[in-house]
Amino acid sequence: MNAYYRLYIKAVLKLAATLVIKSSYTARAMNDYLKSLGYTVDPDDPYSWKYYLNLAGEYHESNTMMKVTSLDTQEEIEFTKANLRLHRATAKEYTYGNRYYRDLVAANPDQQLLINGIINPVDIEISISASDHNILSYDSKLVEPAEQQLIPDLQWYITKYFERYDNSDYALFEPYYYPGLLGVLYSKLPTVILMSRKRACKTDRAHSYHIRQYLNSFHAEVGAEFDFMSQKQKLALYRNILYLNRNIGRKETFEWLTQRILTDRGFSLATYDFVHSTENMPKNLVPDIIMDRYPLNGIAPASGSDRKSVGELLDLELPLARDNMVARDDTEIEATAIMQKSLWGKLPTKVLESNVIDRSDAEPFTLTEVLLNHWIYLSHYDRFKSVVPIVNPANGDIFRLSVKNAFIFYLYAYNKANDVTMTKVPVIAAKRVRRIPMPTKAELRNLAPRSLVPDYYIDYILDTQVEIGTYISIEAFREMCVRVQKVMIGHRAMRHYNGDYKAEGALHTIIDRCYMDIRIDLADQMDYEVWLKDVGIDTSSMGRLEYGLMAAAILKSATGADLGDTTTMRQVHASMLRIMRALSSYSVQYIAQINDSPIKIIDGKFPKLSIPKEHTTTHLDIELDIPTVLEQSAYEKETIDIPVPPTYVSVTAKAQNATMRVPTDIWTRIIGVGDHHAPIPLQTPAISLRQPAVTDLSEFTQSGIAGYLPIPERALTDLITAARLDGYDKMTDARRKAFLGI
Repeated sequence: MNAYYRLYIKAVLKLAATLVIKSSYTARAMNDYLKSLGYTVDPDDPYSWKYYLNLAGEYHESNTMMKVTSLDTQEEIEFTKANLRLHRATAKEYTYGNRYYRDLVAANPDQQLLINGIINPVDIEISISASDHNILSYDSKLVEPAEQQLIPDLQWYITKYFERYDNSDYALFEPYYYPGLLGVLYSKLPTVILMSRKRACKTDRAHSYHIRQYLNSFHAEVGAEFDFMSQKQKLALYRNILYLNRNIGRKETFEWLTQRILTDRGFSLATYDFVHSTENMPKNLVPDIIMDRYPLNGIAPASGSDRKSVGELLDLELPLARDNMVARDDTEIEATAIMQKSLWGKLPTKVLESNVIDRSDAEPFTLTEVLLNHWIYLSHYDRFKSVVPIVNPANGDIFRLSVKNAFIFYLYAYNKANDVTMTKVPVIAAKRVRRIPMPTKAELRNLAPRSLVPDYYIDYILDTQVEIGTYISIEAFREMCVRVQKVMIGHRAMRHYNGDYKAEGALHTIIDRCYMDIRIDLADQMDYEVWLKDVGIDTSSMGRLEYGLMAAAILKSATGADLGDTTTMRQVHASMLRIMRALSSYSVQYIAQINDSPIKIIDGKFPKLSIPKEHTTTHLDIELDIPTVLEQSAYEKETIDIPVPPTYVSVTAKAQNATMRVPTDIWTRIIGVGDHHAPIPLQTPAISLRQPAVTDLSEFTQSGIAGYLPIPERALTDLITAARLDGYDKMTDARRKAFLGI
């Protein structure tokens, strides 16, 4: 039996079992049973009925409190909705059908309704107000977003079933009639689900199992990439795979695939052409052969030169076939010789390249850095209390460590995997972690004058900060770090939005005060051998391989990297090219180019132009290398022309720290690209030099801007009168308020 089919049927049975159908008869029968046991039941208050309370995950007075061992902290906790919201790993393991769920039901067989309600609660208002036999809830993970017909089909069948077979008079003398009716109904629900999904085949509401199997039946190589496709791609191939299979190699097919498989996912595709280069002729009797790259789908290649030699292109093709390395040199000589004698100056090839840059982790503050630093910080100060299970691959031993101890062992294991033995538990720095408690508004206000940073900026910074609590769930900790990273990046963008570099610097100071770098002594610099013995870790059977595997497992578990979708752009890109190869002509070769490691964003400060008031000056901080002047006979000036986009600025830099007898000015005139002023060489004065020194020039004075810099998302005309700005302060406030949405 196909493995996908077994999983599909298992999911269908689970969906049928988790379907909650309102039954007033069951609610009344439970009330009657409670009365017989001596409990008081108010028939006019359904909010107090056991049936509705248990559906909502609430305990009735007749229920016994259940206790379980938390898989997050290894503590004994009460099995309640509130605790499962905090203990996320425990909640995952107690979902319907799992081993822990089955053990709990076996220990409490009379409370299965309550257990199901705690795991998947139904709002008590909804359950009471709903009509009889309506579907109240189901496991939404088992119903795909495209299956909009499934639940309505089930509801239609349930309604018709009770209209046809329900006879309330039978229950008066046959108490098992209604339970038997429900039993027969639930036994039929899997068939109803299967038939509803089968009717949706060949439509946009088809279940992924049917789409996957259909693609596999026509082209197994395409079906193997199913999990990397978008829903749009799945449906496009589902509809057209038969045509594509019959028309492999046609130009129309290739263009269709390029659009659907690569272009729609943002991946470039380029082709290489043989080209005669006559640059060295007639010195050489034959032309040079070069390979020129041209985009095919309108997306420019992300990196690399558009011109390569034959050898460079063959090097890119080496991984595509087993014996390419053997034939590489002979092929270069042969291809070059044949092309040199060709009557055509340009010939196309069947070598295609998809050149992509993965920017998924290209941020100045990466999620990995935020997770790692807050893991160290919060676990040390007892705000991150989860437990990480670690399996020793050598012998199967399981260690359950607190997240703090898990980090200490992670450092040891990571270094051992790289053949470095740490002797003492180190003091380590947690960088740019959220300050606890947050600075007050008054503290931030004192860092910058109101003329540069108004109060509403500070209010915005404080209001958008993530509240840091105590986390006993790794999933909750990861969600917090994701929000912290988002706020960091948002505040960085807000800081760089300012047109005035002074306001930017002040804002930079205020934002940075919300974070801190802190050195943490993890275990009083205890010897690692003593620490390992104290926590009960036996390392005698571990080698470099085991240490490496354990370090990787700890990092994934403690930071939640193993939660959710971890598909990378590199995997998606490789998958899309495999689809292209499978459905293209066999002679076409695809070269994949993508960065192997994340792009690191260097978050430096860069000088920028400001919008000044009339007759005022503004300043930029720069660094220049200026020699120390011992003697100078006269006052001299030098002019340098630097082409930049059309904005005219006269800039003067004064060396404040240089040692000199006569003041020296360096004048720089920045001209527009369209201005054809030629630089005027000046004679440099006779000076005596000793070793050149780096001198920090603390200010640039600029004035006389011709025209104004554009202001994003704000019409400039309403702030300009008589071809000049109507006040610099007004302009600055408008920019800030527009950014904050005030």
